[in-house]
Amino acid sequence: MENDIRGAAIVRSVAKGSTLKAAGESIGVSGTRASQLLWRYCRKAGLPPDVHDIRANPDTYLKAVGEPTEAEKSTLPNNTIHALVGKLKLKSADQLTPSYLSNITPGQLRSAGVSLTTIGALQDWLHSCGCSLKRQPPSDPGQLKEVEKAINLLDAFYFDVSTIRSQFSCLTAVEGE
Repeated sequence: MENDIRGAAIVRSVAKGSTLKAAGESIGVSGTRASQLLWRYCRKAGLPPDVHDIRANPDTYLKAVGEPTEAEKSTLPNNTIHALVGKLKLKSADQLTPSYLSNITPGQLRSAGVSLTTIGALQDWLHSCGCSLKRQPPSDPGQLKEVEKAINLLDAFYFDVSTIRSQFSCLTAVEGE
């Protein structure tokens, strides 16, 4: 499916006037690889894989490609999307939507093997979409340690962490009882 997403992005880009090389660079591949993805995508869609034909009939190609999916619109790198599809046992990248992720807690992501850095990137992407990961206080000692490290890092960069330290103290006091 990842090749279909990338192929569709290249077709869209070329139909909107980009060169094949620029279309490839926009998704992080070489011009040669972009050409291969374009050819494969057009063949599957039953369209001629000719750049001149795409430019001559952009509406036909844009209609065949359709609107970009949520995964295509995301600012997440393709390799992160691909890794998340595998770790979350999704059928395709199309299922990795903000509404899907907003029903998952950070703890569930950690249990699936998702790194803290990726969780931060997901939360950032979700905020840009008006969503958030499902909120849940840390539930195990490992998660509490990760939160404590994050607080200390913010403190080291001179952020005011007095409120979060107070919340964390209340949380750990409840956990310790």
